[in-house]
Amino acid sequence: MPAPAATGSIVPVLSILPWDIAPLLKQRSRKLWGELPVMIGPDGSLITVPVGLVVGAQSGPTAYVGAGAHGDEYNSMEITRRLIQELDPPAVNGVVIGIPVQNPIALASGQRTIPNQPWDSDLNRQFPGQAGGAFTARLAHRVFSLVARANLVVDLHTATSGDRYVPLAYLPGRDLVLERSREMAKAFGVEVIVETPIAGTLIGAANDAGIPGIIVELGAGGLLERRIVEFGVHGTQRVLGLAGILDSNERVHADPVVVKELVPVRTECGGWFHSFGEAGDRVRAGAAIGEVTRVPDTIETLTAPCDGVVARRATRGLVLAGDKVFLIAQVRA
Repeated sequence: MPAPAATGSIVPVLSILPWDIAPLLKQRSRKLWGELPVMIGPDGSLITVPVGLVVGAQSGPTAYVGAGAHGDEYNSMEITRRLIQELDPPAVNGVVIGIPVQNPIALASGQRTIPNQPWDSDLNRQFPGQAGGAFTARLAHRVFSLVARANLVVDLHTATSGDRYVPLAYLPGRDLVLERSREMAKAFGVEVIVETPIAGTLIGAANDAGIPGIIVELGAGGLLERRIVEFGVHGTQRVLGLAGILDSNERVHADPVVVKELVPVRTECGGWFHSFGEAGDRVRAGAAIGEVTRVPDTIETLTAPCDGVVARRATRGLVLAGDKVFLIAQVRA
């Protein structure tokens, strides 16, 4: 039986990049995609991560844009892919390094974190990693070898599957880079900024090395949302414009809520979860923001613990007792 005719163009397999990409960064006005070698897998195959390199016609800063630290963060992966594809090397001052899938094992496994790694499965708690550490720490170390080349970093994420974030930035860094990171978050156009240490994150490790950067959370886990992707591409382009990598004066008139932590709302009972609003809504302390129902009646009304903005809400219909269904960015009078 003959094979079916192809309905579209076949994209060739990406070439394997050298272990040290430094020579590639000296070749002006070019863009390339390749596979960065990481380690040998248990079946003897080479484990790689896809890398897009855009080297501008003019010298300038180096930006690292990463995504897909978790296997269900499809919005972040597509934002990074689109960003690299749309950059025109003659219009770039400096270098942009993009990794759309920092965690190929989790993506290929259809899981958020790396399977069969019970102690250190979350890649974004392993940075800067260890060359001689466990599997996830080695992956973190290899990815961070590219991060360390940068002058600024944008690490893109979405919520866990079953949840949604308003556009939000985490700034886990030290005072040395905090103000510059704040400027990046505002240029991106986020609605909430959370300034809090988070051990083991890519941005936390970059900040410790003196590199400003932001963790951006936006959209829902497990989904690919066109509106979120567009927002993320334009937001990242504005950050590159702020750094002078792109000749762009586009600015957003954002006045984000800045907090030190997010206040959780947890269920007391399991059942069907109903949210009365969306991520980004302003809420008042004591106002009803959701409910849990179960045959035959409503069994729990969820209320806002404080005045603020709904930074994250559950999108799943079924919840268990103790589930975190809202995160509120508290606005103080």
